[in-house]
Amino acid sequence: MSTDPQALNTAESSEVVLSEDIVFSQLAQEGDIDWLLCRHATTGETFVLATAASEASVFQVTQLLKNEYALRASLAESWAVKPLRHTLFKGRYALLYKPFNYRTLADVLCTPPGSIPEFLGRATMLCHALGMAHQQGLVHGDIKPANFFYDDEGAVYLGGFGLSFIDNTLLHSSRLPAAGGTLAYMSPEHTSRSAHPVSRISDLYSLGIVLYELLTGRLPYGRAEGRHAEWVHHHIASEALPPHHIRPEVPLVLSSIVLRLLAKSPEYRYQTVEGVLADLGRCAGTLMPDGLIAPFPLGLQDAGYAPDAQCTDHPQAAAILAAFDEVSSSGKHSLVAISGAPGAGKSSLIGSSLKLLRNKKALLTVVKADQHSPVLPYAVFTAAFRTLVLHVLGLPAQEMTYWKTHITHLLGEYVGLAVNLVPELGILLSQKAAVQMHPHPLDAKDRFNLVACNLVKAFTASGCPLVMLIDDVHWADRATLLLLQNLLSLSEDIPLLLVITYRDSVSLPCPTIVSNLDRIRACAARITDITPEPLSEKSIADWLAGRFHTRSAATAELAQVIHEKTAGNPLAIREVFRQAVQDGL
Repeated sequence: MSTDPQALNTAESSEVVLSEDIVFSQLAQEGDIDWLLCRHATTGETFVLATAASEASVFQVTQLLKNEYALRASLAESWAVKPLRHTLFKGRYALLYKPFNYRTLADVLCTPPGSIPEFLGRATMLCHALGMAHQQGLVHGDIKPANFFYDDEGAVYLGGFGLSFIDNTLLHSSRLPAAGGTLAYMSPEHTSRSAHPVSRISDLYSLGIVLYELLTGRLPYGRAEGRHAEWVHHHIASEALPPHHIRPEVPLVLSSIVLRLLAKSPEYRYQTVEGVLADLGRCAGTLMPDGLIAPFPLGLQDAGYAPDAQCTDHPQAAAILAAFDEVSSSGKHSLVAISGAPGAGKSSLIGSSLKLLRNKKALLTVVKADQHSPVLPYAVFTAAFRTLVLHVLGLPAQEMTYWKTHITHLLGEYVGLAVNLVPELGILLSQKAAVQMHPHPLDAKDRFNLVACNLVKAFTASGCPLVMLIDDVHWADRATLLLLQNLLSLSEDIPLLLVITYRDSVSLPCPTIVSNLDRIRACAARITDITPEPLSEKSIADWLAGRFHTRSAATAELAQVIHEKTAGNPLAIREVFRQAVQDGL
């Protein structure tokens, strides 16, 4: 297939085969990724290729590049370095891009800090690129100088989407961190020492480090070559020296903007890129010839902090907490089944329970089944355990070694099969996947059942119950539904709390789902059924008070209006509230 750049831009999503007359030259190596300039010897046409830099990094880099390619529909060439096609290069997975100059913000940081007007101009362009990603619902996950690219005209483009994900609050509200991020720029939420989920506000912390470095010429704390444990400590506990203490000519208000981005707890940071841009714009507009900027209150155009998008503090969450306490004390599994019509509050109930469970000694993994995702065998189960494995990979070396030994022992001869099921296990256990499975591996269900049970046993061995929350389980693949059924049959004496949400029988997508769910319920030793009730006016008022950081007659009046319009339906509440905010209420 042609690798002409025009063809790359218009062809279908199948894999490109590189022609033999292409000449490759290295543009750069960033981490474990090689960037190559590719030129057709006959036509002179060029494009850019990204692939693993070494054999040792192939698995990890392939996962990053595949994730970036999967998100390409959310990227636009006006603000992002967008992959156009994928291919194989020397047997390794690779992405293809339109030709561009490989010049990044990291190159700019090699020079002395510029003037304050230059800083404001660059900072505004960085914020704009990140803001475009956030508008698409993306959390970037690895904001750093090397992921901001400049073209010949000085425009900024954001790249490096290997750790990015669509910002789904429920899916990422587990206590477990998202893995990855570059040590010097990762947020406290990435360290596994924070109770907050990784979100777009985490990107703003990383942006704060980038702006600090751009403004002062140095990192706010630590050494670039510091160890993992050192960086975790810095991001959790170290305070940055105010930029104006390093460069006296930095206006105090500009110093305060950067420090606000570096707040350890998300609620004290800027909440949106738009809030940062508004304050930077005010700085640029009021900058005096002598370099002074008159002080002003920060964040006036920023959104209020919202720990999640759901109407939380749902009173029925107490039933889930009670089921957890029973599992914790008895050491036996339990099932919580939450059913209701679309929009009735099932996801809201999950969000409420997560807030309570984060204060417990437990491992949490949260998955939302998606009707639009490809139907792959065991996809939901794989996603649940991927979160757990990524958590272990982020632990200190001694703890990670313990988990590696323990999981290897429990899996025994089925290690290869487990790696097939959860590829990230291959990194942790230093094992390769077993011989390629049959495309429809349900005939091997006994082995998969054993692997699943042993994985659950492994992650509960530390004395912490395992809590698996699967939202919209009715959209899960059939293999996962069968696996959940057999998991409950074989694991009564394992401290597992399985929480599932699904539509009521009237709203289920097909009749066979009913029988599958009934079989899962029948296999549970203990079961708690919950049908979400409408939220009261008081619950809405409490939620609004949290959103606005105040409890007043105005919030009480708004709660009454919202309750009257929605009858307490959580989905309708969010829509009415969103519309009220858009209308400037």
